[in-house]
Amino acid sequence: MEKKNQSRITILALVIGVALIAVALFIVFGNGGSTAVAPDAYADIPQSVTEDGAHVLGNPDAPITLVEFADFLCPHCQAYRHDVIDPFIKEYVRTGKAKLEYRMFLTVDRTAITPRLLECAVEQNENIFWAGHDTLFNLAENGWTNESSREFATLLDLDYGKILDCIPEADQFSTDVQLGQALGVASTPTTLLRTADGDITNIAGVERGGAPYSTIAAIVEAAQ
Repeated sequence: MEKKNQSRITILALVIGVALIAVALFIVFGNGGSTAVAPDAYADIPQSVTEDGAHVLGNPDAPITLVEFADFLCPHCQAYRHDVIDPFIKEYVRTGKAKLEYRMFLTVDRTAITPRLLECAVEQNENIFWAGHDTLFNLAENGWTNESSREFATLLDLDYGKILDCIPEADQFSTDVQLGQALGVASTPTTLLRTADGDITNIAGVERGGAPYSTIAAIVEAAQ
């Protein structure tokens, strides 16, 4: 009887241990994956900045630029990132066929804390924009809290005190919002195209919102 009880206790301990591991994995990887992103995650892809301050990822000579207006705290943007933007970067940006231009457009983040954090991160490390972009999305998907700003700085090895000093002056999002409004952007995510001459146009057949991946892929393939 004693041996049976010991076996039951052992089995119960194992079950509890597995459950605790599962909970820990959910906390770390749930809602969109690991929060941590290496600061040099995009070091192998060309990066640039437009005259008005927007960040662009991809080959400068690529014939197509996808312009995304998004809000890090917007659930639709978070889903669109996984369903469209990540595959687009993998298939077309990393291969030099297209570029991605990211614009910060506020629909949920009324205090503009996330775009301000990202701008201030770049003040400390000019090459960290895209790693910061992914980190903010991951933090938002895992549930944005009062500690998320500090966690953002810690994950990217940034000086949080300097970020706090920078935040009141960070206003790139205002430029992006004004441009978006001028182009008729009213919701996030919204995707547009930048042509070879620099003009931003609507995507044919997409009245508003984010274009489906199949539509974007067809446009990029046709431009090669």
